Amino acid sequence: METLGKPAYAYMPGLSSMAPYLTACREGVLLARTDYSPMMYRLDPAVYEEDHNATNEIVKMVKEDINTVLYAFSNTSDGDRSELAAYYASLAPDPYLIAIVADPYMVPWYYYQTTGQEFRENEGFGLPSDNPYADIDFDFDNPPFDVDGSIPSFELGTGRVTGWDAQDVSALMARTLFYSEITDSFDGLPGVSWKESAMNTFGSKVPVGLAKTVTTKLNQAWRRAGYTVDTYHDVFFSDRSFSADYYQRSNFIFFCAHGFFYWYVPPGYQKDGVGGGFDVAHVTAMHMGPSVMFGSSCVTGRTDGLPGYNTISQAYLHAGVNAYVGASRLSWGGFSLIADDSGEVYGDYLGLLLYGYLTGYVYNKRGGLVSQDVGNLNMGAALMMAKNKYVMDCGTDGGGPNDDTLEEFNLYGDPAFNPYEPNHNG
Repeated sequence: METLGKPAYAYMPGLSSMAPYLTACREGVLLARTDYSPMMYRLDPAVYEEDHNATNEIVKMVKEDINTVLYAFSNTSDGDRSELAAYYASLAPDPYLIAIVADPYMVPWYYYQTTGQEFRENEGFGLPSDNPYADIDFDFDNPPFDVDGSIPSFELGTGRVTGWDAQDVSALMARTLFYSEITDSFDGLPGVSWKESAMNTFGSKVPVGLAKTVTTKLNQAWRRAGYTVDTYHDVFFSDRSFSADYYQRSNFIFFCAHGFFYWYVPPGYQKDGVGGGFDVAHVTAMHMGPSVMFGSSCVTGRTDGLPGYNTISQAYLHAGVNAYVGASRLSWGGFSLIADDSGEVYGDYLGLLLYGYLTGYVYNKRGGLVSQDVGNLNMGAALMMAKNKYVMDCGTDGGGPNDDTLEEFNLYGDPAFNPYEPNHNG
């Protein structure tokens, strides 16, 4: 047996080689240190709970480096994180962006405590998230709150630019940077261009079918924005054999299904079989456009402790998708007519908000769909705005479903990517 020359082993090899190119294209600043990697310290927080605190200390170090740069670009006093946060919050909806060109073992996720998922070791321990990188005044001694004790708010847009390897990331960057030059080369829904095509789909197993209220509102918002929307592939027709071609023909995609890091199964759920599901083996062979996908589904956004080529999120990026937003752990489902005027909760509600900030039709939980003149945002800004509205509407709950939802949905893709919406002509 050969001894490894170094303790750090990237699950997505070579990604750091692409960071300088993205930095140059975005006219940004590049931060890189070998001791950002948890593997340099032989830590594996996806498996060992005792590694969480050590990994979170690395996140704190990375964040201190980021804040040092942010102080240099602002007129605030060094050391006053609340003042620094207020300065960058004033830039919304056009925030500074952080692209993390690394898997979670090269630049770590932060691991939150969770009351609802702590014993689900098959999904990985803790609740991993990129949120602290987006929250300038994040309180490491009192997560998830800010240093002044207020509910968390986010001032920066974040996203992980990832893939199976450096070649995948190179292709993702090319699709993103030359997006407007390639979008006319994809087939859309029948009679419509790819750019103006969208789809919603949900399965049948409880509580997945309750996403119908979300998809109904997304249909309305997307149509107002100028999309033609496929709404026919729900329940039985959400099966891969019926719906896969419509995925490939759509620019914006929302799905709700039971899932895991390797697959999700829209029409049902059986632990001993996943017929009709979307899994890595089949998704890898799909020919996706440079789409935006939001998966209201458990664990489809997990990549810690796993090779990139064995995860559904990275399979979609490999197949051509430009932005995938998914949950790193169990995604809560449910429906509440008592607590809210509307049934949208948890991941379904966050997805509704994300697409609202992209199209400009943001769903108001008390008053239906409203145009707020906030749209045409890049992915990092849209997810940041969606999370800020989510926590304002739903609050925190001590590591329960609201906190988990806010923390576990992460973006894979360039946060500066601004997808096409017909009402914005680009």
